[in-house]
Amino acid sequence: LTSEALDADEVKVLIYARANGAVDNSACRDFSGLDTLTASRVLRRLRDRGLLDKEGSGNGTYYVLAHPGAGAKVASPQLALDMAGAESP
Repeated sequence: LTSEALDADEVKVLIYARANGAVDNSACRDFSGLDTLTASRVLRRLRDRGLLDKEGSGNGTYYVLAHPGAGAKVASPQLALDMAGAESP
């Protein structure tokens, strides 16, 4: 498991991805109020931590919850949400 705690924006992204099946930069900006660069950084951090998988490229890039055991650095995105104290929708 990763020892770093998730920040509020990261938790929002994971909850959104779980509820909707995927999240892209535009959606991240819409529900979080972040600018384009900050939204990209949040999504990249979650990908780098093994919580999201990147799909597509360029303007078509979107992220889905990582599959447990697929090289993720944490046991599962759900566990990360549980650890962050997020409630299931």
